[in-house]
Amino acid sequence: MLAINNAQVNHNELSQPQLPEHNPVRKHVSSHYWSWPNRLSMAGCIMGSAAVLWFLAMQNARIDATNYQIDRLQSQVRHQVAENASLSTTVDELKQPSRILAIALGKLHMKYTTPVQVPISSQQP
Repeated sequence: MLAINNAQVNHNELSQPQLPEHNPVRKHVSSHYWSWPNRLSMAGCIMGSAAVLWFLAMQNARIDATNYQIDRLQSQVRHQVAENASLSTTVDELKQPSRILAIALGKLHMKYTTPVQVPISSQQP
């Protein structure tokens, strides 16, 4: 019976491989520094990410500057439209015939005369 128990124990040991509690290869890899290609690729990834972030920041700065210029130009256009409307109103007031006649008679001392009519002759030479 003792032989059967030993056979069962050996059979159990074969069916389930026992991993050692201490793996010297695993410990060696984890304490080993990165190799040069790994260091270079990591540095390249970091530099690439930094370059992308810098590019995005510059694009954002350009967009902000453009938006500022657009706002400034829109403000100037609104100011110019308001000024043009004011000047149009002033022009309409200044070109009224009654105002021109009042200035001519009052300030310039012009005299109003009756218009001269030239007769139209029916005979042509």
